Amino acid sequence: MAVETLPELPVKEIIATDSAPRAIGPYSQAVRVGNLIFASGQIPIDPATGEFVAGGIAEQTEQVLRNLTAVFEAAAVGLDQVVKTTVFLADMNDFTAMNEVYGRFFGENRPARSTVQRVRQPRQARPACPRATDAPFPTATRHLPSVRQTDSIPPRGGPFVGPAATLR
Repeated sequence: MAVETLPELPVKEIIATDSAPRAIGPYSQAVRVGNLIFASGQIPIDPATGEFVAGGIAEQTEQVLRNLTAVFEAAAVGLDQVVKTTVFLADMNDFTAMNEVYGRFFGENRPARSTVQRVRQPRQARPACPRATDAPFPTATRHLPSVRQTDSIPPRGGPFVGPAATLR
């Protein structure tokens, strides 16, 4: 009977940057495993001050997407490689304003997306967005494992971008 050799498992690499808020719990900003990058959720915190940005849903959504951009840049990928996002809003009445900002960041190379209303977000953030991205790949034909948001979410408001994954 022949013995089959299993392929070597990919190495897990932690992705971290000072250009995005530090994790507020025992998790990483992002993790690379093989050709996938999984980014943790983001909230509208200015990494320079550690505070929420001033303004409404548009300003907060912009900060969330800047934070995610910084995490992906630290992993050497861009938003153009995102294949799936999930946006968590505290109030679906914020959808139109969030969507306008979101559209500017993704342009015509839009990932698949789900948008849901959540009752509680981390640090009471209003918008949030997890995303799955595909790095240097023209098509997303690979199977992406499911990405779940598991953060405990305190009440307040603000956008929240949940976990994101990218292919490299």
